[in-house]
Amino acid sequence: YGMDDERYRPIQEQVYVDTSHIKKISINSVDYQSLNKHPQITSKEANVIIQYRNQHGSFTRPEDLLKIAIINEEFLRKIEPYLEF
Repeated sequence: YGMDDERYRPIQEQVYVDTSHIKKISINSVDYQSLNKHPQITSKEANVIIQYRNQHGSFTRPEDLLKIAIINEEFLRKIEPYLEF
């Protein structure tokens, strides 16, 4: 997070992510405090996600989050690997 292409390119071959260590968030049961702890999710985003879920019911797929006015495709692309539906 926060690293531009110029800095990343020289070290790209040395960087990898072991996805088996990613802890997924159950988007339909997570509470505000837990969702707000995620580094990619602001308190405002956590709040609207929880409020939308409370008003409209469970999310069944990632694209359901795009129904929330402040959620865009770029944000969804960043957080989708961390979510469980």
